[in-house]
Amino acid sequence: MTGEVGIFFHNNNNVADDTTTNAHGTGVAGILGARSNNYIGIAGVSGGWGSIDGVKVMNVKMGEPGVANINANANALDDAIVYAVENGAHILNMSLRVSTNFVSINEAIEFAYNDSNCVLVAGSGNHTGTANPVDYPANNPLVISVASTNTQDRTENCGTGPDLDLGAPGISVPMLKVNDEYEINRATSTASPFAAGIAGLMLSINPCLDNEEVGNVLKRRADQVHKNNPINPYNYNTVQTKTGHSNMAGYGRVNAKRAVNTAEAMKKNTLDLYIKDHYSDFGFPQSYPDTSRFDDWSDIWVRNQADGRDSLQMEEIEYSSASPAYVYVRVRNKSCVASNGSDTLNLYWTKSSSGNSWPQNWDGTDTTVGNIIGSVRIPPLAAGEDSIFEFPWTIVPQNVNHWGICLMARIASSADPIVPNPDLSVEIRSNNNIAARNLKVMDIFPGREHPYFEGKEYPYGIKILSGTFANTPALPVELRFDVPYGITGGTLVEEAEIKLFLSEELWQIFLNTSSSDREGIDVVGEKELLITSPHARIRNLIFDENERHWFFFGFNFLTEEVTETYSYRYHITELIDNEIKGSMNFNINREPREEFEADAGPDQYIYQGQSTQAQAVDINENATYNWYDSSDSLIYSGKTPTLSPTVTEQYKLEVIAEADLYKDYDEMVVQVNPYAITALNPNPASTNLTIDYDADEANSAYLIVQPVVGGGSNNYIISTSQNQTSINVSSYAPGVYAILLVCDGIVVDSEMLTIQ
Repeated sequence: MTGEVGIFFHNNNNVADDTTTNAHGTGVAGILGARSNNYIGIAGVSGGWGSIDGVKVMNVKMGEPGVANINANANALDDAIVYAVENGAHILNMSLRVSTNFVSINEAIEFAYNDSNCVLVAGSGNHTGTANPVDYPANNPLVISVASTNTQDRTENCGTGPDLDLGAPGISVPMLKVNDEYEINRATSTASPFAAGIAGLMLSINPCLDNEEVGNVLKRRADQVHKNNPINPYNYNTVQTKTGHSNMAGYGRVNAKRAVNTAEAMKKNTLDLYIKDHYSDFGFPQSYPDTSRFDDWSDIWVRNQADGRDSLQMEEIEYSSASPAYVYVRVRNKSCVASNGSDTLNLYWTKSSSGNSWPQNWDGTDTTVGNIIGSVRIPPLAAGEDSIFEFPWTIVPQNVNHWGICLMARIASSADPIVPNPDLSVEIRSNNNIAARNLKVMDIFPGREHPYFEGKEYPYGIKILSGTFANTPALPVELRFDVPYGITGGTLVEEAEIKLFLSEELWQIFLNTSSSDREGIDVVGEKELLITSPHARIRNLIFDENERHWFFFGFNFLTEEVTETYSYRYHITELIDNEIKGSMNFNINREPREEFEADAGPDQYIYQGQSTQAQAVDINENATYNWYDSSDSLIYSGKTPTLSPTVTEQYKLEVIAEADLYKDYDEMVVQVNPYAITALNPNPASTNLTIDYDADEANSAYLIVQPVVGGGSNNYIISTSQNQTSINVSSYAPGVYAILLVCDGIVVDSEMLTIQ
């Protein structure tokens, strides 16, 4: 291990030795910096090989270990960070925690990260039990937080949760002590130097990496341990908007080989400007899988205010010609040479679609479909440097109302030219200086305007174009509709009703598919489809070359299904010949709201030929009340429909809140009795009585004449093929009698008769 004299901040002297019984610093330094293959002690992660030097370790001591010294150490941490940076440290390992989130420490961390390109790593904190949060300073977003994993690759005795980035060996790990002694340790102090040491290996093979890329590579090249374990698996999609992250292991357990190989593959000695088009895109071929969407996540984002250099998250675009939106693009120089300032960044837009042709959908050939947003010169970028560019964009609302927006950035450089391909999806994947972003952010809140076009109101959603492209063969198209894989509970398909409304042209193409071409798709009306599965499919959609048509993707949250999930991810992906050609992706956010319940009232009973009035219970807010018959046809809008079924029928009530288009459903049944006494004539009667009846669906029927007071009755067999019979009642004593109709042995109706 090669060392540099440091400083002991607690005592304010230059004696940074570690001669205490605990020897915490010695053990930590040995894990990342002990020399390998020298037949002495342990092999460190990045300490060199035999006679070949490894990383150089600067010892900066803050104080003595132990809980009693936590606050005293905190007072020295900010100065220790600044000292290390100003004396040439590239990687800062902090195997420590402090009890308070100090402003001065955060400022020191920002100085190290933002101003000095340092990689900062810290243990997530030592804890017993589970569900303990990540400690400070590891939970600072500029610091890579590392949990301790055991020999089964499970995190143990450490802080975990949404602030955790990685796991690394920390249980049963041999460590150095003073006086040529060794010990077995179990703590995050042991795990953190594993990650820091791997960062050292990465920078040794590619010194042109910046600190952000080092962190990205460490995270995205980690092993997602226990992802598919049938016993207590780790869920790497705990949060829908944080793809690949597990609360138990962060992005996974560190993998030195994959991280170092990626760092090496990223190195270029000729100019290489690139724009990320995937969170695992590191600017070289196949750096992320071909099965991944290339236009979901990228170095392109949109803000409604000019704040995109501080807020790097996409937000919902406000379509207004009165004030611009702002598009931001990050350009990275991943090479080891500087650019000369002669390169140009061009930015384009087109309407939301699951696939596009270049250039005609983007270059203003039809300005209602797409156009260039702007061009800027890229100033000289040093090796490893990146820069964010801002494009004010005044949107013409009538061109994009009810649509989402696809964005594409292209770098024009004579030193790093684009290799053209007629298939835009292939061109984007094979050129790291092109990136696209097809992400629609939607914020659902009370008072949001309802989509309305072509004389019809729609649920919240957008129009999307789908089809084939110019200069490519017209092959069958497959559309996929997916929630993120691995999410259990709280998905859009579980908590909302998702429908597709097809244009007439696309509806005709859809009708030529067979039921075997569809999965998780129900036809619920003309040009109207319902998505019923987390992973739905429509295959074998046949378009002509360069033919595209729109459909509207819409959703209503269901009050009885929503949980405490408030952010959702959803993907619509187009494939041709099993290759992804493009996608439309959604980040959907909603606000908490009070539940309401649709109530159609009690079931009702009528005779054939009669009507009844149903009554929906008011939900005490403005709402639409729609009633549907058993074939799902809309029969009435309002609270009180008059229902006249000829046979027993079930009706469905749909209640849609005006404020935010939340929905709920209820059902009620109108039971129709097919058997009835329809008339007694005359009534009162003294001689002949004519009885009209309906009993044609019965196998047998008869009438009973029975006094209301007293005993005795008479039966009269009647024909089920007739609907009238006569009885002479002159022999009956005056009084009130019940006339009962019996069909197939069951009394089905009755009427009262007075005999004079």
